[in-house]
Amino acid sequence: MPRYDVIPSHTYDIFDEIASKEPKFKHTILSPKEEKKFQKEFTGSPWYKDFVMRNKEDPLKNPDYDYRGAWLGGKDVLDLNKPEAHGLSRDPSTKKWLKDPRTHDTAWKEYYMEKTGVNPDEANLSRGDAAIQMESYLKLYGK
Repeated sequence: MPRYDVIPSHTYDIFDEIASKEPKFKHTILSPKEEKKFQKEFTGSPWYKDFVMRNKEDPLKNPDYDYRGAWLGGKDVLDLNKPEAHGLSRDPSTKKWLKDPRTHDTAWKEYYMEKTGVNPDEANLSRGDAAIQMESYLKLYGK
């Protein structure tokens, strides 16, 4: 069932159906001591400075990504020393979603890679094409 409080930038597809079965997305809450350390390390990082410069916005205002959770996951999740680094959709050790699977525009890629083992970026697949392939894959191999 699609969410009506979010207007998707695409036609409802299999990835929306899969995401609708996920638990509600929650941001990581840090202890006051951790929060202070996070603010210093995160906002002082090359990644943060580059992001703000390129996008003219503070990434911490984005409700679709859990930067505190990514920070806890370390450089394998989001390398703050590398400008333009891309954060993972999930923390590989905890499997916690760092992107809201219902609303983040690239969370669908995690489902596709998880099931098929293929990176849709490397295969140059659009979301629509990947959704068609995913439906076929699920029909053949099940959920």
